Amino acid sequence: MKRVALCLLLVLSAACGNNGGNGDKDDGTGDVDMWWVDQGPGVDGKPELLDQVPGDGEPYEFPELEDHNVKPDLQDKVSPPDETGPDEIEEKDEYVPPAGEVGAVCTTGTQCNSGLCLEARQGMKCSGPCSAEKPCPADFACIPFPGVDGTVCVPGKVNLCRPCTANEDCMSNGVDVGDRCIPLGSKGAFCGGNCQGGTACPAGYGCHGMIDKLGKPTDQCVLPSGDCTCTEKFIQQGAWTPCYNQNLLGKCEGERYCTATGLSPCSSPVPEEEQCNGKDDDCDGQVDEGVGDFDKDGSPDCVDEDDDNDNVADFADNCALGANPGQEDFDKDGKGDVCDDDDDGDGDPDVSDCAKFDATIFHGALEVCDGLDNDCEGGIPNDELDKDGDGVRGCDGDCNDNNNQVFPGAQEDCATAFDDDCDNENNPDDALNCKILYKDEDGDGFGSPDSKCRCVPEPPYLADNSDDCDDSKKEVHPGGLEDCSTANVDENCDGTFNQQDGLNCKLFYKDGDGDGYGVAESICACVKFGVYTADNVLDCNDNNAQVNPKVKENCLTFDIDDNCNGTANDMDAQNCDPWFEDKDGDGFGMGVAVCICQPQSVYTAPNGEDCNDTNKEVYPGRKEQCSTDYDDNCNKDTNEADAEGCTPWWVDQDGDGYAGTKICYCKAPANAEDYPEDCCDADPNAHPNQTKYFSDPVNWCNGFDYNCDGSEESQYNSSCVEAPCSAGWFQPTPGCGVSGNWCLNCAGCGSCIGQTIQQKQKCR
Repeated sequence: MKRVALCLLLVLSAACGNNGGNGDKDDGTGDVDMWWVDQGPGVDGKPELLDQVPGDGEPYEFPELEDHNVKPDLQDKVSPPDETGPDEIEEKDEYVPPAGEVGAVCTTGTQCNSGLCLEARQGMKCSGPCSAEKPCPADFACIPFPGVDGTVCVPGKVNLCRPCTANEDCMSNGVDVGDRCIPLGSKGAFCGGNCQGGTACPAGYGCHGMIDKLGKPTDQCVLPSGDCTCTEKFIQQGAWTPCYNQNLLGKCEGERYCTATGLSPCSSPVPEEEQCNGKDDDCDGQVDEGVGDFDKDGSPDCVDEDDDNDNVADFADNCALGANPGQEDFDKDGKGDVCDDDDDGDGDPDVSDCAKFDATIFHGALEVCDGLDNDCEGGIPNDELDKDGDGVRGCDGDCNDNNNQVFPGAQEDCATAFDDDCDNENNPDDALNCKILYKDEDGDGFGSPDSKCRCVPEPPYLADNSDDCDDSKKEVHPGGLEDCSTANVDENCDGTFNQQDGLNCKLFYKDGDGDGYGVAESICACVKFGVYTADNVLDCNDNNAQVNPKVKENCLTFDIDDNCNGTANDMDAQNCDPWFEDKDGDGFGMGVAVCICQPQSVYTAPNGEDCNDTNKEVYPGRKEQCSTDYDDNCNKDTNEADAEGCTPWWVDQDGDGYAGTKICYCKAPANAEDYPEDCCDADPNAHPNQTKYFSDPVNWCNGFDYNCDGSEESQYNSSCVEAPCSAGWFQPTPGCGVSGNWCLNCAGCGSCIGQTIQQKQKCR
């Protein structure tokens, strides 16, 4: 049998219906309406469904191509492929469409009559409108295309043989042309090419009935045998497909990728028998199943570093198969108590030892007075029984084992008449319920610090307190009366001598601020005491040493009666300010000032500059008024220039007979004019009709326009030139007010033969 490649000039046949032409993207799950071409006479329009997808672990093999989509009578009309591979076979007598037509090679839409250049299986091809009357060339599908009205020819089999994971991976130019993702067993899944309706497959491919990724039957062009080849496009896209290795032990899934060296092998391992290695060797989703797992944590004992799951690693665990997180080892023999059959190491096994954690108790041990069954015989001697339950047995020294209040170490109690602690002494010092009694040598009822705790008083321990400060004097004790006439004797034991209110005391007044003046609060003491040092009650503020009868009043102490005279801030106090009488309330006063701390009554003005204290409209700084006939602003001038309501007049300020200054007066002055004539009213030499020349500029006004004609005229403009010539400037001629060389005799041609003097150029 021979394999052939189809190199036929196809004749378009009748078309199938479309799907409405709405341009929606197909999801690969339904039928695709498209136009297909006739393969030629004698070739069936639809291949037979000859193949089925193999089961897991079965190799995928195709029959020879002649059994599929090529009729027997065409076997001698097709050529076998060469050895270069399916995508490199050169077709013979292939129809080449004119430039711009559907199927013509293009790189951009501008090279196509339709303006639409689409990716084809080999390069880019022009697209164009299509219909039942105008079908598409071979390997083009007549279907709706996004952004285009109606249907157009879209190249098919663009991703033929591409590794895929879903039908969408096999779409052409973003639309579904019927190419499907076909699972090919363990090798993975690859894009087929739609050959429904008898559409021819590329050379080297056969049309077979297949099952796609969604489990739906479909006719697709696939390689009869061998692996697909990774094209440069597939490599750049990172195309990949799921794959697997399977045998009787299991199935391990992996992936295959298009790389620069070709399609990679399946990344999954080959299933093996499960071993204890922490891996899922047979790919059944379980790790190391079937091996021992003491702590049931899912990690086999052969790899588990903590078999009993007690958070202590096996290498350090003193009982590896017995959970003991605290590593208890009572007898310190290196074997944990959990797995040690003799925990106390006394030679008596735990199962028979009556005290497995006490090495002194075991079968054969000697009995001792400890209240325990030392020999594990099940009995305790009577003198070890503690019949009264006071915690002390007869063998331990209990002198009355019928009274639980009596035993060695018990607290002696003044309330009992017997020997509580078995020491042969009844109610000694410091017994329970004893009373502290203090030594009282002078018999005044007050004792010294020397004390004893006794059940009953016994001399000299008779006092119930230790408050006496001198136990040798009966008159000295707490509550005794102090006497100012006895020096260094503390009669009342309060720690001080001769305190207040004693016999022969003196009255002292409180002087809290230490200024020598006191207030009414006082004490009667032998001597001055604390703040009670004053012999008077003249202070009016005992918290401020600067306030007392001897202090001068001070304005800086606001509202404080510094000298205790009953008033604050007296006239002529320190730091007082002069204030003038301001009867009209305009803020300016007159007359003689008084020195007071702050304004008061009519003395409210800080100055005496008012010239009329009966008119509040008259004061310094007020705007002079033309409407009044008196001095409004107290500047000793009435209705001066620029007063309120004045009229502007031109006057002669410099006395040159020409007015040039505009001044506002209440009445027209004698030299007033209606308009200005003087160009500089600050200089009497500057005025109209001035005939003189001047060497210095006009005062205040600058320039040399002394005749007010708007220009500066030089007095001498002549210079030494060609004969005839006379006296003149020896070049250059100076400007106004500038000194130059004046030649008294000129020789001509810019030369000077006579005397030269320095003088300024005058102007007007």
